[in-house]
Amino acid sequence: SMAGMGINFLTTAWAPNLACMFIGRFVGGMSSASMSVASAYASDISTHDNRAKSFGKIGAAFGLGFIAGPMLGGLLGDVNLHLPFYVAAGLSFANFIYGYFFVPESLPEAQRGPFRLTRVNPFAALAKLAGRKDIRGLLITFTLVTSAQMMLQSTWVLYTNFRFNWTPTQNGIALFCVGLSAAVVQAGLLGVLIKRFGEVKLSLLGLGSGCITYLLYGLATHGWMMYVFILCNLLSFAAGPALQGIVSKATSPTEQGELMGSLQSISSAAIVVMPLVGSTILGAVSHLPPSDWRIGSSFFVCAIMQGIAIVVARRYFRSHTLK
Repeated sequence: SMAGMGINFLTTAWAPNLACMFIGRFVGGMSSASMSVASAYASDISTHDNRAKSFGKIGAAFGLGFIAGPMLGGLLGDVNLHLPFYVAAGLSFANFIYGYFFVPESLPEAQRGPFRLTRVNPFAALAKLAGRKDIRGLLITFTLVTSAQMMLQSTWVLYTNFRFNWTPTQNGIALFCVGLSAAVVQAGLLGVLIKRFGEVKLSLLGLGSGCITYLLYGLATHGWMMYVFILCNLLSFAAGPALQGIVSKATSPTEQGELMGSLQSISSAAIVVMPLVGSTILGAVSHLPPSDWRIGSSFFVCAIMQGIAIVVARRYFRSHTLK
Protein backbone atom coordinates (compact mmCIF):
# COMPACT_ATOMS: atom_id res chain seq x y z
CA SER A 1 0.00 0.00 0.00
CA MET A 2 2.72 2.47 0.93
CA ALA A 3 4.78 1.71 -2.18
CA GLY A 4 1.66 2.14 -4.34
CA MET A 5 0.85 5.46 -2.70
CA GLY A 6 4.39 6.64 -3.39
CA ILE A 7 3.96 5.76 -7.07
CA ASN A 8 0.59 7.52 -7.05
CA PHE A 9 2.08 10.77 -5.74
CA LEU A 10 4.99 10.65 -8.18
CA THR A 11 2.61 10.01 -11.08
CA THR A 12 0.52 12.98 -9.98
CA ALA A 13 3.59 15.23 -9.76
CA TRP A 14 4.83 14.16 -13.20
CA ALA A 15 1.44 14.01 -14.94
CA PRO A 16 1.56 16.01 -18.21
CA ASN A 17 -2.21 15.81 -18.65
CA LEU A 18 -5.43 14.90 -16.87
CA ALA A 19 -5.48 11.31 -18.20
CA CYS A 20 -2.13 10.55 -16.55
CA MET A 21 -3.34 12.10 -13.33
CA PHE A 22 -6.35 9.75 -13.40
CA ILE A 23 -3.96 6.82 -13.80
CA GLY A 24 -2.13 7.98 -10.70
CA ARG A 25 -5.38 8.24 -8.76
CA PHE A 26 -6.34 4.75 -9.95
CA VAL A 27 -3.08 3.40 -8.54
CA GLY A 28 -3.73 5.36 -5.35
CA GLY A 29 -7.16 3.81 -5.00
CA MET A 30 -5.74 0.31 -5.46
CA SER A 31 -3.16 1.09 -2.78
CA SER A 32 -5.49 2.58 -0.18
CA ALA A 33 -5.43 -0.37 2.22
CA SER A 34 -2.90 1.15 4.61
CA MET A 35 -5.49 2.18 7.21
CA SER A 36 -7.14 -1.26 7.08
CA VAL A 37 -3.82 -3.02 7.54
CA ALA A 38 -2.79 -0.65 10.32
CA SER A 39 -6.08 -1.31 12.13
CA ALA A 40 -5.69 -5.07 11.73
CA TYR A 41 -2.09 -4.85 12.99
CA ALA A 42 -3.20 -2.82 16.02
CA SER A 43 -5.88 -5.40 16.74
CA ASP A 44 -3.38 -8.27 16.50
CA ILE A 45 -0.89 -6.79 18.95
CA SER A 46 -3.43 -5.38 21.43
CA THR A 47 -5.00 -7.08 24.40
CA HIS A 48 -8.73 -7.62 24.54
CA ASP A 49 -9.21 -4.67 26.90
CA ASN A 50 -7.08 -2.02 25.20
CA ARG A 51 -8.08 -2.64 21.58
CA ALA A 52 -10.26 0.46 21.28
CA LYS A 53 -7.43 2.55 22.74
CA SER A 54 -5.10 1.22 20.03
CA PHE A 55 -7.59 2.19 17.34
CA GLY A 56 -7.73 5.60 18.99
CA LYS A 57 -3.98 6.02 18.59
CA ILE A 58 -4.32 5.39 14.86
CA GLY A 59 -7.12 7.94 14.74
CA ALA A 60 -4.96 10.40 16.67
CA ALA A 61 -2.14 9.98 14.15
CA PHE A 62 -4.68 10.66 11.40
CA GLY A 63 -5.82 13.76 13.31
CA LEU A 64 -2.25 15.05 13.62
CA GLY A 65 -1.88 14.56 9.88
CA PHE A 66 -5.09 16.52 9.45
CA ILE A 67 -3.42 19.38 11.35
CA ALA A 68 0.03 19.33 9.74
CA GLY A 69 -0.78 18.04 6.25
CA PRO A 70 -2.86 20.94 4.85
CA MET A 71 -0.49 23.53 6.35
CA LEU A 72 2.62 21.77 5.02
CA GLY A 73 0.98 21.25 1.64
CA GLY A 74 0.08 24.92 1.42
CA LEU A 75 3.60 26.07 2.33
CA LEU A 76 5.25 23.69 -0.13
CA GLY A 77 2.71 24.53 -2.82
CA ASP A 78 3.66 28.19 -2.57
CA VAL A 79 7.23 27.20 -3.45
CA ASN A 80 6.25 24.87 -6.30
CA LEU A 81 2.93 23.19 -7.12
CA HIS A 82 4.68 19.84 -7.68
CA LEU A 83 6.62 19.91 -4.41
CA PRO A 84 3.84 18.68 -2.05
CA PHE A 85 3.48 15.52 -4.15
CA TYR A 86 7.23 14.84 -4.12
CA VAL A 87 7.31 15.20 -0.33
CA ALA A 88 4.24 12.97 0.02
CA ALA A 89 5.91 10.37 -2.20
CA GLY A 90 9.06 10.56 -0.07
CA LEU A 91 7.07 10.01 3.12
CA SER A 92 5.26 7.05 1.55
CA PHE A 93 8.50 5.40 0.41
CA ALA A 94 10.04 6.06 3.86
CA ASN A 95 7.08 4.24 5.39
CA PHE A 96 7.58 1.40 2.91
CA ILE A 97 11.27 1.05 3.82
CA TYR A 98 10.60 1.23 7.55
CA GLY A 99 7.78 -1.30 7.38
CA TYR A 100 9.67 -3.74 5.15
CA PHE A 101 12.91 -3.80 7.13
CA PHE A 102 11.97 -3.00 10.72
CA VAL A 103 8.29 -3.78 11.51
CA PRO A 104 7.76 -7.44 12.51
CA GLU A 105 4.73 -9.46 11.49
CA SER A 106 1.88 -9.03 13.95
CA LEU A 107 0.97 -12.72 14.21
CA PRO A 108 3.01 -15.93 14.21
CA GLU A 109 2.41 -18.06 11.14
CA ALA A 110 0.31 -20.59 13.05
CA GLN A 111 -2.26 -17.91 13.92
CA ARG A 112 -2.62 -16.43 10.44
CA GLY A 113 -5.66 -17.19 8.34
CA PRO A 114 -5.09 -19.14 5.10
CA PHE A 115 -4.80 -17.07 1.95
CA ARG A 116 -7.36 -17.83 -0.75
CA LEU A 117 -8.22 -15.83 -3.84
CA THR A 118 -11.91 -15.94 -2.88
CA ARG A 119 -11.07 -13.91 0.24
CA VAL A 120 -9.47 -11.20 -1.89
CA ASN A 121 -12.76 -10.53 -3.68
CA PRO A 122 -14.13 -7.40 -1.95
CA PHE A 123 -17.72 -8.25 -2.80
CA ALA A 124 -17.36 -11.72 -1.29
CA ALA A 125 -15.84 -10.17 1.83
CA LEU A 126 -18.71 -7.68 2.11
CA ALA A 127 -21.26 -10.46 1.54
CA LYS A 128 -19.62 -12.48 4.29
CA LEU A 129 -19.68 -9.45 6.56
CA ALA A 130 -23.35 -8.82 5.80
CA GLY A 131 -24.12 -12.44 6.72
CA ARG A 132 -22.75 -12.05 10.24
CA LYS A 133 -25.91 -11.75 12.26
CA ASP A 134 -23.92 -11.48 15.48
CA ILE A 135 -22.69 -7.98 14.60
CA ARG A 136 -25.25 -6.88 12.00
CA GLY A 137 -26.56 -4.06 14.19
CA LEU A 138 -23.04 -2.70 14.65
CA LEU A 139 -22.38 -2.87 10.91
CA ILE A 140 -25.55 -0.92 10.17
CA THR A 141 -24.49 1.64 12.78
CA PHE A 142 -21.00 1.89 11.26
CA THR A 143 -22.46 2.34 7.76
CA LEU A 144 -24.84 5.11 8.84
CA VAL A 145 -22.17 6.95 10.82
CA THR A 146 -19.63 6.70 7.99
CA SER A 147 -22.19 7.86 5.42
CA ALA A 148 -22.99 10.93 7.51
CA GLN A 149 -19.29 11.74 7.87
CA MET A 150 -18.68 11.42 4.12
CA MET A 151 -21.63 13.71 3.35
CA LEU A 152 -20.31 16.27 5.82
CA GLN A 153 -16.79 16.17 4.40
CA SER A 154 -17.89 16.45 0.77
CA THR A 155 -20.25 19.41 1.28
CA TRP A 156 -18.48 21.33 4.06
CA VAL A 157 -16.50 23.76 1.88
CA LEU A 158 -19.42 24.39 -0.48
CA TYR A 159 -21.74 24.98 2.46
CA THR A 160 -19.45 27.31 4.41
CA ASN A 161 -18.56 29.29 1.30
CA PHE A 162 -22.20 29.74 0.31
CA ARG A 163 -23.64 30.43 3.75
CA PHE A 164 -20.80 32.33 5.45
CA ASN A 165 -18.63 33.33 2.48
CA TRP A 166 -15.68 31.54 4.07
CA THR A 167 -12.23 31.77 2.52
CA PRO A 168 -9.78 28.83 2.18
CA THR A 169 -7.99 30.17 5.28
CA GLN A 170 -11.15 29.95 7.37
CA ASN A 171 -11.80 26.41 6.17
CA GLY A 172 -8.18 25.60 6.95
CA ILE A 173 -8.71 26.79 10.52
CA ALA A 174 -11.78 24.54 10.74
CA LEU A 175 -9.71 21.55 9.58
CA PHE A 176 -7.12 22.46 12.19
CA CYS A 177 -9.83 22.42 14.88
CA VAL A 178 -11.03 18.99 13.68
CA GLY A 179 -7.53 17.52 13.72
CA LEU A 180 -6.73 19.06 17.10
CA SER A 181 -9.93 17.72 18.66
CA ALA A 182 -9.34 14.24 17.23
CA ALA A 183 -5.74 14.17 18.44
CA VAL A 184 -6.62 15.38 21.96
CA VAL A 185 -9.41 12.84 22.41
CA GLN A 186 -7.95 9.81 20.69
CA ALA A 187 -4.36 10.21 21.86
CA GLY A 188 -4.92 11.63 25.32
CA LEU A 189 -8.42 11.17 26.65
CA LEU A 190 -9.68 7.95 25.09
CA GLY A 191 -8.25 5.63 27.74
CA VAL A 192 -9.73 7.74 30.52
CA LEU A 193 -13.11 7.96 28.79
CA ILE A 194 -13.28 4.19 28.19
CA LYS A 195 -12.37 3.53 31.82
CA ARG A 196 -15.02 6.02 32.99
CA PHE A 197 -17.92 5.08 30.69
CA GLY A 198 -17.03 1.76 29.04
CA GLU A 199 -16.98 1.22 25.28
CA VAL A 200 -20.75 0.77 24.89
CA LYS A 201 -21.82 3.89 26.75
CA LEU A 202 -18.99 5.93 25.26
CA SER A 203 -19.97 4.97 21.72
CA LEU A 204 -23.59 5.99 22.39
CA LEU A 205 -22.53 9.28 23.97
CA GLY A 206 -20.27 9.98 21.01
CA LEU A 207 -23.02 9.21 18.52
CA GLY A 208 -25.40 11.47 20.42
CA SER A 209 -22.87 14.30 20.46
CA GLY A 210 -22.35 13.94 16.72
CA CYS A 211 -26.08 13.95 16.03
CA ILE A 212 -26.59 17.20 17.95
CA THR A 213 -23.57 18.80 16.29
CA TYR A 214 -24.82 17.98 12.78
CA LEU A 215 -28.07 19.70 13.68
CA LEU A 216 -26.23 22.74 15.04
CA TYR A 217 -24.08 22.96 11.90
CA GLY A 218 -27.23 23.27 9.82
CA LEU A 219 -28.79 25.86 12.12
CA ALA A 220 -25.69 28.04 12.61
CA THR A 221 -26.26 31.68 11.72
CA HIS A 222 -22.66 32.93 12.02
CA GLY A 223 -19.43 31.36 10.84
CA TRP A 224 -17.66 31.53 14.22
CA MET A 225 -20.28 29.16 15.61
CA MET A 226 -18.90 26.35 13.44
CA TYR A 227 -15.54 26.49 15.24
CA VAL A 228 -17.27 26.35 18.62
CA PHE A 229 -19.39 23.36 17.60
CA ILE A 230 -16.30 21.47 16.37
CA LEU A 231 -14.44 22.02 19.64
CA CYS A 232 -17.50 21.10 21.73
CA ASN A 233 -18.00 17.86 19.82
CA LEU A 234 -15.10 16.04 21.48
CA LEU A 235 -17.04 12.90 22.45
CA SER A 236 -17.85 12.10 18.82
CA PHE A 237 -14.14 11.47 18.15
CA ALA A 238 -14.26 8.67 20.73
CA ALA A 239 -17.27 6.91 19.18
CA GLY A 240 -15.41 5.49 16.16
CA PRO A 241 -12.58 3.74 18.04
CA ALA A 242 -15.05 2.44 20.65
CA LEU A 243 -17.33 0.93 17.97
CA GLN A 244 -14.36 -0.44 16.05
CA GLY A 245 -13.05 -2.07 19.21
CA ILE A 246 -16.41 -3.73 19.91
CA VAL A 247 -16.64 -5.11 16.36
CA SER A 248 -13.03 -6.31 16.48
CA LYS A 249 -13.56 -8.19 19.74
CA ALA A 250 -16.42 -10.13 18.13
CA THR A 251 -14.11 -11.43 15.37
CA SER A 252 -11.51 -14.18 15.54
CA PRO A 253 -7.81 -13.19 15.46
CA THR A 254 -7.26 -14.82 12.06
CA GLU A 255 -9.94 -12.65 10.41
CA GLN A 256 -8.96 -9.20 11.70
CA GLY A 257 -7.42 -8.10 8.39
CA GLU A 258 -10.44 -9.23 6.41
CA LEU A 259 -12.75 -7.49 8.88
CA MET A 260 -10.87 -4.17 8.76
CA GLY A 261 -10.67 -4.35 4.98
CA SER A 262 -14.43 -4.91 4.77
CA LEU A 263 -15.09 -1.96 7.07
CA GLN A 264 -12.83 0.14 4.87
CA SER A 265 -14.83 -1.03 1.84
CA ILE A 266 -17.96 0.33 3.49
CA SER A 267 -16.17 3.65 3.94
CA SER A 268 -15.03 3.59 0.31
CA ALA A 269 -18.59 2.96 -0.89
CA ALA A 270 -19.75 5.90 1.22
CA ILE A 271 -17.05 8.09 -0.35
CA VAL A 272 -18.50 7.25 -3.77
CA VAL A 273 -22.20 7.65 -2.96
CA MET A 274 -22.52 10.34 -0.29
CA PRO A 275 -20.86 13.24 -2.17
CA LEU A 276 -23.48 12.73 -4.88
CA VAL A 277 -26.27 12.72 -2.32
CA GLY A 278 -24.92 15.67 -0.36
CA SER A 279 -24.23 17.87 -3.38
CA THR A 280 -27.67 17.08 -4.79
CA ILE A 281 -29.34 18.17 -1.55
CA LEU A 282 -27.19 21.31 -1.35
CA GLY A 283 -27.92 22.10 -4.99
CA ALA A 284 -31.66 21.77 -4.39
CA VAL A 285 -31.59 24.53 -1.76
CA SER A 286 -28.89 26.71 -3.34
CA HIS A 287 -31.47 29.13 -4.74
CA LEU A 288 -32.45 30.14 -1.19
CA PRO A 289 -30.85 33.12 0.58
CA PRO A 290 -27.87 32.19 2.80
CA SER A 291 -29.82 33.10 5.93
CA ASP A 292 -32.58 30.55 5.22
CA TRP A 293 -32.43 27.62 7.68
CA ARG A 294 -33.14 25.16 4.88
CA ILE A 295 -29.65 25.77 3.50
CA GLY A 296 -28.48 23.35 6.20
CA SER A 297 -30.57 20.48 4.79
CA SER A 298 -27.55 18.27 4.04
CA PHE A 299 -26.50 18.47 7.69
CA PHE A 300 -30.04 17.74 8.82
CA VAL A 301 -29.94 14.54 6.76
CA CYS A 302 -26.62 13.69 8.46
CA ALA A 303 -28.28 14.22 11.85
CA ILE A 304 -31.14 11.90 10.84
CA MET A 305 -28.72 9.15 9.78
CA GLN A 306 -26.80 9.58 13.03
CA GLY A 307 -30.06 9.44 15.00
CA ILE A 308 -31.04 6.18 13.29
CA ALA A 309 -27.57 4.82 14.07
CA ILE A 310 -28.13 5.56 17.77
CA VAL A 311 -31.44 3.69 17.77
CA VAL A 312 -29.90 0.68 15.99
CA ALA A 313 -26.88 0.63 18.31
CA ARG A 314 -29.04 0.84 21.45
CA ARG A 315 -31.18 -2.07 20.27
CA TYR A 316 -28.07 -4.11 19.52
CA PHE A 317 -26.45 -3.43 22.88
CA ARG A 318 -29.65 -4.32 24.72
CA SER A 319 -29.92 -7.70 22.99
CA HIS A 320 -26.26 -8.72 23.13
CA THR A 321 -23.97 -9.36 26.05
CA LEU A 322 -20.56 -7.97 25.21
CA LYS A 323 -17.36 -9.42 26.61
